[in-house]
Amino acid sequence: MADYWTYPSSHPDWTDDEPDPYQFDNPDDKEQDDMAKIGDIYGGNYLKAEDLKDKGDVRVTIEKVSYDEFDGKKRALLHFRGKDKVLPLNVTNANMAAEIFGTDEMDDWIDQRICLYVTRVDFQGKRVDAIRLKAATTAPRPTPPPVADLTDEEIPF
Repeated sequence: MADYWTYPSSHPDWTDDEPDPYQFDNPDDKEQDDMAKIGDIYGGNYLKAEDLKDKGDVRVTIEKVSYDEFDGKKRALLHFRGKDKVLPLNVTNANMAAEIFGTDEMDDWIDQRICLYVTRVDFQGKRVDAIRLKAATTAPRPTPPPVADLTDEEIPF
């Protein structure tokens, strides 16, 4: 009985110089370091809550705004300076960005800083992690306490 996983040597397209198109890699030959995660293969370049989970507030600068189709609907995508992944804007985040920047003109958002964070939200009857936006304020440095004028008697050493 013929082996269905090999290419017959009598086939007119077969030459010894070409690799066998039906020869599959043996998965046991690969090292564990070569194995990819599902997210690496199917994750795409869209930012997800799991990418930011446990990172606290992430401050980013908007590099550009583009558009893409999601489920037949046009959505804005925020691209961030120095980052590979983009954030698809849902209505909640688009409205929050407009409020933070004081305009719904997305071209005016370019070069603006914003803070991304993960929070729990209700989505289709379930509690899930979601990315939300807030203003990227720089925290003021704490004012050091005033140095008191001490006398020699007040110094403990």
